[in-house]
Amino acid sequence: MLSTLFLRDLAFTLLAYNALAFSYLGFGWLTSRLWSGTSPRSEKPFSLIWLGWSIVLFIFQILNILVPINAISSILVLGIGIFPAFFFVRSALRNGRLRSVSSTWLVFMLITAIFVATLAMQAPKAYDSGLYHFNSIRWTNESSIVLGLGNLQGRLAFNQSFFTFVASLNLYPLFKHGHNIANSFLILLILGECWLHFTSYLSSKHASLHFMPSHMVGMLIVPALLYMAFTPDLSSPVPDIASAALQVVIFIHFLYHLEAHVQGEGTDSSLWFIFVLSATAITVKISSAVFVFTICIILLIVQFNTWQLASKQILFRIFRLLLIPSLIILIWGVRGMFLSGCPLYPSSIGCIKASWSIPKELIQEEASWIYSWARLPRAHPDTVLGSWNWLEPWFNSSILGNKVSVLYPLGLSILLVGIILFRWVSDPTIKGFDKRWFLALIPIYTGLLFWFFSAPDIRFVQALFWILPAASSMILIKMTASPERSLYGMLVVMFIVVNSSIGWSIIQDGRRFTDIELQGYIPIRSVRLINQVTDSGLVILTPAKDDQCWNSELPCTPNFNVDLNFQDNIIFPKFFLAAQD
Repeated sequence: MLSTLFLRDLAFTLLAYNALAFSYLGFGWLTSRLWSGTSPRSEKPFSLIWLGWSIVLFIFQILNILVPINAISSILVLGIGIFPAFFFVRSALRNGRLRSVSSTWLVFMLITAIFVATLAMQAPKAYDSGLYHFNSIRWTNESSIVLGLGNLQGRLAFNQSFFTFVASLNLYPLFKHGHNIANSFLILLILGECWLHFTSYLSSKHASLHFMPSHMVGMLIVPALLYMAFTPDLSSPVPDIASAALQVVIFIHFLYHLEAHVQGEGTDSSLWFIFVLSATAITVKISSAVFVFTICIILLIVQFNTWQLASKQILFRIFRLLLIPSLIILIWGVRGMFLSGCPLYPSSIGCIKASWSIPKELIQEEASWIYSWARLPRAHPDTVLGSWNWLEPWFNSSILGNKVSVLYPLGLSILLVGIILFRWVSDPTIKGFDKRWFLALIPIYTGLLFWFFSAPDIRFVQALFWILPAASSMILIKMTASPERSLYGMLVVMFIVVNSSIGWSIIQDGRRFTDIELQGYIPIRSVRLINQVTDSGLVILTPAKDDQCWNSELPCTPNFNVDLNFQDNIIFPKFFLAAQD
């Protein structure tokens, strides 16, 4: 028997999903209108929601420079988005687009939303969430941006915009369950778009949709998205899942644009949408930078070849395409300077020397530990960095130890690429196949190479190992399918092949997929804290055991420093070390 508490929290979560989607839809519609007027791509609801989400996150990033992100600021900003959303709905009602929504899709979405919401209400268990995620979010809820916050704890300077997103959902201090909504909302959003492709495939009303590579990849990757939803991270405020969802949606829209270009229909608005989302992905987790940057470069070159314009007009178009993405990156970089003195912390590139700046030696130490831990956890950087001795134990634990999420998709992708190359060498002039589809693999491989040579922790690669076999399968299907060979049959076969490891995991470890608490929102863990006092008289909370503060009162850190000082300014409060000021 389901408890009243569970049903109440489930209903509130589903209501929150709808309210957020409606608000982001409004911001996306308004931004699209202001940027370029009506365009086919910008009028697609899921594109508008993603665009609106990026713009709202950008707004909150700016606001937090001067004010905390609390219930007042969140309700005001999100409430504004409701009004333009009505204009979109009115337009959709007039032209009959809402009536064309598949009832099958609505059923799929309702079931998926209940399923995802239930998983999202579990207890947050991610270790890093207790270490610094909740701490970062609470600072955003209770204060305007704090200069030198990284002096309190280095990880608080990581400057991941996802924490601002979670803070905006907390309606602080009224709700405090933004961590249950944030990742699950984004996963549900990308699943909704993929389910739309899947139901279009089932319906046979639009046969041409069945041949679209973006729809193929969307369908092939649905089980991987559901698998990610089963991780404990879904209910934790970890940016990894948000980053994975962004990688998937950006890649799908990358294929949209390639499709349009192959058909001679590519538009600047679809390219701009990808640029905005790519800039946002970098601010959520910088490890996505090379993947999304490669996509943007490829699409800009592809689009540039279609522009029959004078040089000044081309420069103006590029300026329009890059203006908002550049502003997103600029504000993110400025926030990084405020938090640590460095725009790309823990990189020392572009660091300034200010009273609140983290000392250079501490920045280098933080970076060394990140790069070292990603290769060989718990080993000292001096024994890891500068040699390849870490490679074998890393391969055994990260590759062989992750059979479902890494080893199988990687091995399958190598096999599929081998078949694709053999097919291409055997017949370079394959009828109906456009070699531009090979471009789809380039961002994935550049992203994986950057990951391997920088910080090869599986958490930092996000969705690339899931996208790779889906993209490889799409290319193989495009090379092989013809009127004589059933595309539908090939798609079903590849769906089974690509997702076999997930099916095997369910068979082998079924308890993982059924051990779900139905208690409503499960509280965040609390720990015993002790007071310590710095030489300046500042009282700091520190965990009595281990190094996790969880959602404790502020300021809390596991790294107590007697030299720490604090200026409690109304605007720009500041942490600094005694020797620096």
